[in-house]
Amino acid sequence: MRKHRLFVPQVTRFVTPEGVRAGEFVLKGAAFHHLVHVLRVRAETPVILIDSAAGKRAHAHVSEVREDEATLLVGELEDALGAEPLWLLQGVAKGDKCDAIIRDATELGATVIRFVETERTVVRIEGERAKQRARRWRKIAEEAARQSGRDEVPQVDGPDSWLDALSAVPEPFVRIVLWEQAEEPVIVALGPAIDESKGIAFAVGPEGGLSENEVEAARRAGWRICSLGRSILRTETVAAAILGAVRVLAGT
Repeated sequence: MRKHRLFVPQVTRFVTPEGVRAGEFVLKGAAFHHLVHVLRVRAETPVILIDSAAGKRAHAHVSEVREDEATLLVGELEDALGAEPLWLLQGVAKGDKCDAIIRDATELGATVIRFVETERTVVRIEGERAKQRARRWRKIAEEAARQSGRDEVPQVDGPDSWLDALSAVPEPFVRIVLWEQAEEPVIVALGPAIDESKGIAFAVGPEGGLSENEVEAARRAGWRICSLGRSILRTETVAAAILGAVRVLAGT
């Protein structure tokens, strides 16, 4: 039976780029700005500090807010609450579409976002440009995690080849390629995966979609080929649509 989580009021959750330490902890710079000016946390407000890199979190409260820094009193560190594994293999898209995809996927619970170059990928990212883009993508994921109050920042990788990306997903996962010509509705595969709390991976093509050869390669590798319905969505819309559906069905 599917287990739904009860809604309870949440203490402000704050992903900090600095290492969380028990005791007195001072926030400055961008982290201070986000906590005080974006989240509007004030003195004596309880917060949960998240150190996603170390997989730790701690209960704390703000003891003092000054002009350019805030002091927090931090309790003992504990293991962060890990999310259910949820992977997105995304064909590299043009312009700033990948940035938007990372933001949406992070807010909606993706734990791994892996970009993929396919036959119809228009933008090829190589060399130093690939390193710069990777740094940018990681920063966007960190900011989106902080904004949405997630315990962890998703891993952002790639670009990889189609076959390498497919083979990187662990075997126990329910693995689904979203393809507009597929006959099987995605809900047929998605419902049992959520009920059984299995890891889920989705693969999405770039503008222009996936080729039949790529779809057939995925099928041979054990992936299910599914459709989101009659409407053909833009590549930057698919991640939000399918990951949002997962959250609704899982009751998270």
